[in-house]
Amino acid sequence: MEPSPPPARLLGKSPEYAMTYTQSYRHAGKREQGSKAITGCLVGTAVGVVLYLAVLSSVANSTDTTTY
Repeated sequence: MEPSPPPARLLGKSPEYAMTYTQSYRHAGKREQGSKAITGCLVGTAVGVVLYLAVLSSVANSTDTTTY
């Protein structure tokens, strides 16, 4: 999704200013979105790995304590 600046920030400004501001705002917004997407992926992967290791540990503990 492409970010766009709030229209109130452009009221009364020249067309050149509005165009430059909009381009800069979109560029900065895309960088922010990309950064947050990467952070979300890394955090999600870390949580998945921790849960996977917890399940493996639980399974290993339950098979070690089984008596016949």
